[in-house]
Amino acid sequence: MPPLRPRLSRREQTWLIGLGVLLAGWLLLLAALAVRPDGLLHFWALDVGQGDALLIQTPGGRDVLVDGGPDPAAVARGLGRHLPFWQRDLALVVLTHPHEDHIAGLIDTLDHYHVGSVLQTPFAAGDAGLEAAWGRVLTATGVPVQPAVAGQTFALEPGVVVQVLAPPPALLHGTHSDINNSSVVLRLNYGTVGLLLAGDIETEAGGDLLTRAGGALRSQVLKVPHHGSASGLSAALLAAIQPQVAVISVGAANRYGHPAPATLDLLRAAGVPTYRTDTDGTVEILSDGHQIWVRPAGH
Repeated sequence: MPPLRPRLSRREQTWLIGLGVLLAGWLLLLAALAVRPDGLLHFWALDVGQGDALLIQTPGGRDVLVDGGPDPAAVARGLGRHLPFWQRDLALVVLTHPHEDHIAGLIDTLDHYHVGSVLQTPFAAGDAGLEAAWGRVLTATGVPVQPAVAGQTFALEPGVVVQVLAPPPALLHGTHSDINNSSVVLRLNYGTVGLLLAGDIETEAGGDLLTRAGGALRSQVLKVPHHGSASGLSAALLAAIQPQVAVISVGAANRYGHPAPATLDLLRAAGVPTYRTDTDGTVEILSDGHQIWVRPAGH
């Protein structure tokens, strides 16, 4: 018969409990310090497969989600990885357009996060089921909703401003894809740095954007339109933006052939370093308002 272990005294038990509480407190403190705002702008193109989900954190710690990708679980993992576990607030959610690969993950996100407001395309969804589900969650949560229109500006905090560059007041109709060409296009400005988030615009909307806002397009960072499709980014649009870095949100081995070789050739010929979520994983871009740094996660 093995010898009996001596029982801990009440004093020893109390001491061990106190030590556990102290260690837990230190771990929580270290976790809080690790994720506190660091004075930099953070932009993540989340790896959510064949779709867009873009997370922005301002230097002061306000969080914005632009689109939610096709898979609620994938965007939830992305948010959980880059936001503290206790963070359940998003200052702004943007739905660029209501295709499944942009809206599906947002529906579930609105159920699990407190959202300050929603900015969305005024174009109705092509999928009646998705449109109904989106309408239900907006009604259930009571989140304020505003249709996006070119010319709007939103100050996320002092020095960080979002400009809406598209869609125009008169939506484009009769295009190759009216839903894509009614995408919300945003330019995020922080100091002298601009990030252009081009949704899924195609040739027609790109031409309209050049006509209306050509001089305002120049940006250091470009989220390439429509997952790098051949119909998204033109040479003229790229010349107006003059990005230092391009990011393509795209799924591995997708059935559309995105990104198109022609788009990659265009970026390569212009000397623009290009990062892709299918090969680089989640792509993070940081800025102090003057410079940018890129951190691809890798696979």
